[in-house]
Amino acid sequence: MENNYENQKKQLLEKGYCVISDLFNADEIENMKKKIELCHTKENKTFVNPIHEEKEYWEIIFEEKIHNIAKYFLSNENICYLFNAQSHFQQNTDIPSVEWHRDNVCRRFGYGPDWDKEDPYNVLRIGIYLSPKENNTGINVIPYTHIKNNTISSYLRIFHWRLKKFKFFKNFRNLFRFFTGKNIYTKEGDCVIFFANLLHAALPTKKDRKNIFLSFGTNNLHAENYVNYYSFYRKELNFIFSDNSKLKDKFFSLLKEHKIFFPIPKDKKDILGASNKKD
Repeated sequence: MENNYENQKKQLLEKGYCVISDLFNADEIENMKKKIELCHTKENKTFVNPIHEEKEYWEIIFEEKIHNIAKYFLSNENICYLFNAQSHFQQNTDIPSVEWHRDNVCRRFGYGPDWDKEDPYNVLRIGIYLSPKENNTGINVIPYTHIKNNTISSYLRIFHWRLKKFKFFKNFRNLFRFFTGKNIYTKEGDCVIFFANLLHAALPTKKDRKNIFLSFGTNNLHAENYVNYYSFYRKELNFIFSDNSKLKDKFFSLLKEHKIFFPIPKDKKDILGASNKKD
């Protein structure tokens, strides 16, 4: 794997993201697409969160290929599944753009433990894309924003956000995506990996969008804060199994069997700089 993905790993560390093309073969892609369609149809939702409450997704969560990718890019054989995991299935509709955001705990650059230079941030988001190339789906990322704040793209993003309340600037705002960050158009089987503290946004499309997002890290303070944050600060996301969930014990047992288990906190901790859902 070192020879295959050396350049991508270098880019991830430097720019905060990388792309692995054709990570999954045709059979694997078709299998994942069927799981997405089944779960989303059953729940009648365009957004399923968290996916580990649906047994159909367990095969993907425990996919060794994904674990090996996470181990390589984190330079650590001991990785952990960090529970923040979703899937999207949006069909033949005008899917609006999503504002740029971060997925980490401390989303204000430089404020809080996520930005401690002595303890580099290493929570990864792994996006698996399952729509064909002609759908023009994918992600926009603002490179370097996992380590830098004063980029030109960052200033453009702020200007873009401030124009949001003015409807007559809608088309003008849409042009920002050509100048702010980098558009990554994906095809079936592609995988986009980025640090959770990198600014990113989903690309708008008028065709269907299918993808799955997972979170992995190592057993450290960043993982601890990440799981605590999504357990207690963002309860509206229903991040963790309910105490009465019949699947919880079985799923946790499998996490331990695959050696990717991270313990669920019992109490909310005070995290300096922890963002609220509006950040």
